[in-house]
Amino acid sequence: MAEKVIQNNAVVLNELNKQTNFDFFRSDPQFQELLRRVGFP
Repeated sequence: MAEKVIQNNAVVLNELNKQTNFDFFRSDPQFQELLRRVGFP
């Protein structure tokens, strides 16, 4: 179950990382940490 939650959140994080209207998230250290934790570069 935890793996499915991580996968679902990874999809959401990936979308947030691509959308230009969420640019302010990219510089947030907490967002960067979440990306790192789910395996994004």
